[in-house]
Amino acid sequence: MAIPDYQSCMLPFLRCLADGAAHTLRDAEEILAEHFKLTPAERAELLPSGQQGIFKNRIGWARTYLKKAALIESPKRAVFKISERGLRTLASNPNRIDVKFLEQFPEFIESREASKPEIGAAVSAELQQAKMTPEEAIEIAHQGLREQLATELMTSEPKPKGPASYFSSIEKTYGEPMSHWFALVDGKRELKHMEIVNWLKAEHGMGHGHANAVVAYQLARKF
Repeated sequence: MAIPDYQSCMLPFLRCLADGAAHTLRDAEEILAEHFKLTPAERAELLPSGQQGIFKNRIGWARTYLKKAALIESPKRAVFKISERGLRTLASNPNRIDVKFLEQFPEFIESREASKPEIGAAVSAELQQAKMTPEEAIEIAHQGLREQLATELMTSEPKPKGPASYFSSIEKTYGEPMSHWFALVDGKRELKHMEIVNWLKAEHGMGHGHANAVVAYQLARKF
């Protein structure tokens, strides 16, 4: 089957702690992988960053959310066990434990509100709806931004520099294509640079900056 989302892991996670013993995340990962009948390939799937397995990440966040709701407790680092509240919750035989279910516990609400500034409002909204853990939401958002930037860099045309930066304005101002002005400059190549500039200004009404740009560009090209 497909890798379950982190909310679907919550109830099975809590049930695997029903024995009251202390467990590690590795213990839970093995038990839940068997519960969900995951294949080795599914367990090996990684987050976009390639730094952590998707299933392990989702199990870790299921544990975090259960702890925020005080359904499990951590007697020491990297070890956790079910709490009295967790046992009472299992005794009520819920069909599913998810974020909506956890909202009945004030500790969970307080913890979630405190974390919103850290993960951002947009990512927090995604988490409310469901399937991605914070790392997944953030990594996917970053990946989307990188892909968008790459697309923009590939499709955007570089802005002209130097004299060529005037060409668009010259065509709009005088109503002639640049080829027209280049041809005029070519016909005056026996003159010096500023002589051609002054000629364009006097005979064709060009502004100094425009005339200078046309002459500088065309004289730099091979005739």
